[in-house]
Parts: sequence; structure tokens; C-alpha cells
Amino acid sequence: MAICERHYIALMAASRHRCYFLMDLHGREFERTGGKSEWLKGLSYASEKIQNIDVLNTILAHQPWSTNVDHLAMLIKCCSPANWCLSELVQASIVLAQTHVLCSFILGNDIKYSNERFV
Repeated sequence: MAICERHYIALMAASRHRCYFLMDLHGREFERTGGKSEWLKGLSYASEKIQNIDVLNTILAHQPWSTNVDHLAMLIKCCSPANWCLSELVQASIVLAQTHVLCSFILGNDIKYSNERFV
């Protein structure tokens, strides 16, 4: 998976928690690593493949214990370009999980962020 896609997936995870520090960081890194700036307008502008993983993002963000094989199977079910190969799905899942954990740490420690500096 391309580095810019990993940053976009991390941006999706941070957005779920409204963690502005990580949203800003991964948005900037997404563009810096060659991501399409149009994608930053919203998820509907991203590729269908990226859009498809948002269901897993939502579950991992709010009820990770309810993840089951069906959630993963629907992402890898056929050879369409909009579906994920297993290695990509593992990598994307790790990016999502790690970003959710980091959001919890940042928000749990009440770290405030305003575009230019920590507050």
C-alpha cells in the first residue's frame, strides 16, 4: 500500500475521534507524500477501495470487540480493484488500530491543538 494511502487511512481514523492534531498531521503528510488533494474534500472523493474500509474503521473506532470475519470477508471477497488483498487489509487494519490508540492517548491526556501550536 502506498505511503499516501496509509496517511489517508490514518486521517480517516483520526477523523472518527475528531483528533485535530492527528487529522492535521496526516492530512499534511498525505499531500506531502503525493496523495491527491481532492481526497481531502471528503471520503466520497477518495477511491472506492478506500471508501470501502470506512465500515471497518467505524467498527474499530467504537466497538472493536464486535469485529468479525464477515466484516473482513466483504473487503476481500473478489478480485475487483475496489477490494483489498489480504496483506493490504492487514496493513490497513494496523494503521487504523494504531491511530485509534494514539487518538485515545492524545484526547485522554487533554492535549489541545490549534493549527500552529500545542495549547
